[in-house]
Amino acid sequence: VDVRGVERLQALAKDNTLVYVPCHRSHIDYLLLSYVVHNAGLTVPHIAAGANLNLPIVGGILRRGGAFFLRRSFKNDELYGEVFSAYVHEVLKRGFPMEYFVEGGRSRTGRMLQPKAGLISMTVQSYLREHSRPLLFVPVYIGYEKLMEGGSYTEELAGAAKKKESIFGLIKAINGLRDQHFGSVGVSFARPIALGELLDAEGAKDMDTWLADKNLRRRTLTDVSRYIAERINGAAHLNPVALVATALLATPKHAADVAQLASIVERLLRLATTAQTAPDLAATTLTGQDPIAYTARLGYLTRKSHALGDVVMANEQAAVALTYFRNNVLHCFALPGLIACLIVQHGVIGQTKLARLARELYVLLESELFLPRWRDASDVASDGDDMVSEASSVSRFEPFERTLATLVSDGWIGREAEANVITASPQGTDSAMHLEILASTMRPTLTRHALMLALVVRGDSGARSRDALETLCQQAAQHLAMTHVFNAPEFSDRTQFRSAFDALLRANLVRLDSADGVHFDPSLVARAEDASFLLPPDTRAAVLRAAQRQPAKAAVSTASA
Repeated sequence: VDVRGVERLQALAKDNTLVYVPCHRSHIDYLLLSYVVHNAGLTVPHIAAGANLNLPIVGGILRRGGAFFLRRSFKNDELYGEVFSAYVHEVLKRGFPMEYFVEGGRSRTGRMLQPKAGLISMTVQSYLREHSRPLLFVPVYIGYEKLMEGGSYTEELAGAAKKKESIFGLIKAINGLRDQHFGSVGVSFARPIALGELLDAEGAKDMDTWLADKNLRRRTLTDVSRYIAERINGAAHLNPVALVATALLATPKHAADVAQLASIVERLLRLATTAQTAPDLAATTLTGQDPIAYTARLGYLTRKSHALGDVVMANEQAAVALTYFRNNVLHCFALPGLIACLIVQHGVIGQTKLARLARELYVLLESELFLPRWRDASDVASDGDDMVSEASSVSRFEPFERTLATLVSDGWIGREAEANVITASPQGTDSAMHLEILASTMRPTLTRHALMLALVVRGDSGARSRDALETLCQQAAQHLAMTHVFNAPEFSDRTQFRSAFDALLRANLVRLDSADGVHFDPSLVARAEDASFLLPPDTRAAVLRAAQRQPAKAAVSTASA
């Protein structure tokens, strides 16, 4: 267990109430975090756990370990909600640390899920109602190298029903763990979020103000949830498995020459650490071919000897498993991958145009991957200064500048300073190959967004409901995954399209009417064309064909697909 950031907590725990808000990857998370906190000499938190874990024998053990159980939903039971909220308040009022998983459930894809506001809302109300000490949210990143539930996640994404937890299933799972090696797990305590300071900034001064203003509640809970998710992703662990998965899954056949793969892995590692794509990133210290050998020892890779150089590959089952760990750190390569896609497609592009196009597409990724908001000079101009030039309005986003500078300094791309032009490396060079792999890390995500945009602008504005549109997107993605995109189950996962649509709403690119009809501005057509332009010609054509298809009346179900 590799722990980061615990020293900061040891100092803060004396005078603050701590609420741990980790990402949720495995059932082991509960035990792991309590183990780490206890080893650090801190008070083990009370943990909000799903009622499905309140099993015979096991439930009693978990309770004595600090767990308190809650139903998955209690929207229609006001009394249950009030009693549970009172319990949360009592725990926090006494200064006890608490822990809950803001995603609401375990991520099946490896990406951070959209946070649920229920327990966050109860925490805010408790603080406004009564508190004797400051309260800190402590975001926690947990990154595994091998999951005990990996097989079941793949099955569920492919359409299988979620297996109900049972004592017999637990015994069977424990027996299945014998003689298996699960590598290391990274636990990072990110920079805490002071609830009092955030509420002051939002204008939530007291409980009366909070209860009286619905917009204030919605805005504050949205902001708190987003800050937590951003801080979690910002403290990612770039472990050997995630790093190798990111590189290998970007190759056409999920196979590569060992020496070449080692080279791209090292460059990806340098890119993430130098460009600071995650501000509190913890990166592996393994270099050369060691990350590849390490990943192979965990059973993900097969190595074959060859006279011209050994080749390492992942079979279809292993490749699907590796997508989970790539997705754990995909946000670290979102901006570099987006920039690489633009440069690969254009060949030569002015930096001002590059920044403008990157920003237009980045806004679609912000909400899905919990990236820092793109704030630059144009945001300042919108507050009253109309004299900001186009060049300055799109090129002052520090992460963009830092990433671009890193790509230039490490030889991924070229820059003609006098002309302010960015150029791709000549075809056939290692740098050109590496840039293509970097671009390929984001192509599945951009393909999904391009598909959704193409479907949104197809037909008349307001003609389809959001639910119908998401269903159509999922069906089109299932078909596309069988023909043109690596058939990872997560590609057509409906939650991904739900998240992508939320991004369109937040960017004011679409709006919903009272009947849930989807309306869009004609300018969205141009953005849809820009998104599809980033794809290789065959994939672009397949996306446009998929957008034009009409589903059969007896549409293929998610399960059968």
